Amino acid sequence: MVPVDQDLWLNSEWCDWRWRITGCEHAEVWKGFYIAHTIACFILVILGSWVIYRRVYRDLWQKKLRLFEFSNGIVKPRGTEVFLIASCVHLFGRGLYTAIVLGDGFKSQAAAEFMHEWPWETLYFACVSFTIGIIHATPKTYMNGKGTLDELSTLTKVRLPSQRTLNFLFYFFNALPPLTLPWFSIIDGYGRDTENYVLANAFNTAHYVCWSAYCWSLAAVVLYFGLKMVMILKANAVTGVKSSENGVSQTTLLKRAMIILIVTLLGITVILISFAIVLIVYAIWRRLVQGIFPLSVIVGFIWIFVTPFMIAPIYVAVGLGIIHRKPAPASSSNKSGSKGSQSQSENSTTRKSKQSLAKSGNALNA
Repeated sequence: MVPVDQDLWLNSEWCDWRWRITGCEHAEVWKGFYIAHTIACFILVILGSWVIYRRVYRDLWQKKLRLFEFSNGIVKPRGTEVFLIASCVHLFGRGLYTAIVLGDGFKSQAAAEFMHEWPWETLYFACVSFTIGIIHATPKTYMNGKGTLDELSTLTKVRLPSQRTLNFLFYFFNALPPLTLPWFSIIDGYGRDTENYVLANAFNTAHYVCWSAYCWSLAAVVLYFGLKMVMILKANAVTGVKSSENGVSQTTLLKRAMIILIVTLLGITVILISFAIVLIVYAIWRRLVQGIFPLSVIVGFIWIFVTPFMIAPIYVAVGLGIIHRKPAPASSSNKSGSKGSQSQSENSTTRKSKQSLAKSGNALNA
């Protein structure tokens, strides 16, 4: 008879699809999931690499721009670009992990746990960087659409955290997971390697309870400030900003930025919330969930496929923005003259708001 503690991990009646998909019932289902996941991840890595080449290498690095701006000790990440790179690394790591599990390549559970862990922490870093980046890009004032563009009454102030607060949040969210989670996962794997299943179960539970808490806390920040940024872009896209860049009206650029922002926010929010739910369910009721095959399929499917399904639309949205981008037209003195009379009629406060808003749109736009 299998000891109770060992039965929590090595029961042949069900697969612990997070790391064991052989020697158990319904193994063919989980192998099918892993094969599909591996293929999807590497296809998205190819797509993501092209988007990174166009959006990061050509638009940033060739122009001597950086992913992170440092000023007076404040770090300002370029949210979209950092997310693209880190999410692509995550997909590569996840695809590699499932490929190794399919080949039964892990001989040490501690090593397997580390390999399982780091891609998720890379994605968390991507989500944190995107969130802090869009907060930094949010203008402090915007047109609320309640009057004409020339009236100061149309300006609305936005309440944002101070730069030092944002700096603290950036380092806090990025430091806490790597300082805690890898150790929990490695000790969990070490417990299984040494047949100390009580130790493994304790640290497995602690690991995913903490993961769930981190996901919930970041999801709240993403939703609050992300929706605020969407409302600002929406208000100004409706109000209309007449200036143009590269032959495209600023209103069009704002609409494109809003589409990319909404798609990315939805993707990140779904990843964080859905993963937070399955993590806490797995941590507390792992044996119950895996013992009921239909429930195990639901939880396992979300766990395995949530990131490819949610990252793919983000890559597509950014990629379409790159494809639809127009080259900069030749400068025209007539156009400059016509715009000069318009700009003179605007007061300086309104003009600064437009410039800040345009900068926000360009920071998000592809």
